[in-house]
Amino acid sequence: MYRSQSVCVGSSSGYTRARRGAPTVVLPCLLLTIAAILACAIAPPSSRADGGSARITANQATAMLSERVRAIHAETPPSRYPLGSGRDGVLHFARGWTSGFWAGTLWRASDLNGGEFGDWATTATLRHLGHERTDTHDLGFMYGDSSVAAYERLCPDSTRARLCRRLKRSGLTAARTLLSIARSARATGMIPTRKHSCSDCLAYDESETIIDSMMNLHLLSWATRMTGRQRYRETARRHAIRVAELLQRSDGSTAQAVEVSRVDGSVTDVHTHQGVGDTSTWARGQAWSIYGFATAGAEFESARLLGVAERNAAYVADHLPVDGVPLWDFDALPGSPIDVSAGVITAAGLFKLAEACDRVTGACTQRSRWVELGKRMLDAALANVNPIAPVGFLGNQVYTFGGRDTWDDDGELVFGLYYAFEAIELSRRFAAV
Repeated sequence: MYRSQSVCVGSSSGYTRARRGAPTVVLPCLLLTIAAILACAIAPPSSRADGGSARITANQATAMLSERVRAIHAETPPSRYPLGSGRDGVLHFARGWTSGFWAGTLWRASDLNGGEFGDWATTATLRHLGHERTDTHDLGFMYGDSSVAAYERLCPDSTRARLCRRLKRSGLTAARTLLSIARSARATGMIPTRKHSCSDCLAYDESETIIDSMMNLHLLSWATRMTGRQRYRETARRHAIRVAELLQRSDGSTAQAVEVSRVDGSVTDVHTHQGVGDTSTWARGQAWSIYGFATAGAEFESARLLGVAERNAAYVADHLPVDGVPLWDFDALPGSPIDVSAGVITAAGLFKLAEACDRVTGACTQRSRWVELGKRMLDAALANVNPIAPVGFLGNQVYTFGGRDTWDDDGELVFGLYYAFEAIELSRRFAAV
């Protein structure tokens, strides 16, 4: 059964939308498998709109989230990329920046479960090949979490030489495209959202960079490891330093977007696409910043970049609601929707930050604080995992609040599933802390 629904596409800021009329699959009520029934039996009720909540352990959440991914896989046609589901059970698909998360989520599920997830992840990764030259800074999301993720898991096995060549070629092609995009705005010191266009810029010779871009740098670092060519790594390092200068505020909060002159790098505007306002702190953007600067600080062994991540983390700690899940914007009014995706991304980023603190001696001042905050935020997010049909539904995620579509104001998003799995896996490294 199919129904006409709008599908979100475009950049990682999530503000570009396709016209209505794209067919999406309507998920029927799924029969619970034995595994799901067992998960329900051991799981306490999750947090709900009526305010009730109970702790769900990481193992319980893993079982239920894995069951959810099985259900989504069963309903996903070949070469389609799930974006998420609303409370009405409609599964939405999209290309663009979120497309690589489907293969990535399957790889994450495989890491925790093994079994059929690895085969599904390989198939999804291969079907995703072919868009590595897309003019977007989001190639790290798109191919770092699919092709590169597959390469890192499969290619120590020398019997897969042909497959590994395809995966490596995919990742390196995407990385070269990022370099080309960066060269289009060399004077800015940053990778712009696109090489040839800027939807909100006031002049043709302007470019835009958003905080989400920090999540794409790992693709460039990987390319240096694969080729030995330092230009990839240096482009990533320069970008991180410049983003720290332009999108970080003195109180540790972040702005989402900056527009600059491609000619001399001068700033023309700082604003938001998804926050409450230009001076507010969009929660998912803050999460991207913590995670991105933590990984960049570790990669470059930079106390300066880790200091940015620590200031971001301290802001979250000081502004987090008592229930441990951020509102979709830290400046949103009380009672506004929470964003579980921001919660799990932040939790994963905090664990990454703690690992980076161990790697870069003397760089951090509050490592144990970030571990405890990560655990608190992960526990709070996992309380939203649904123990009843649809089992494992991880709702209360916000894609773009308001606007024409409303299903994504409190729905389930594929990248929320991805980072939930990653945060669970990372948390186990700090089990004794």
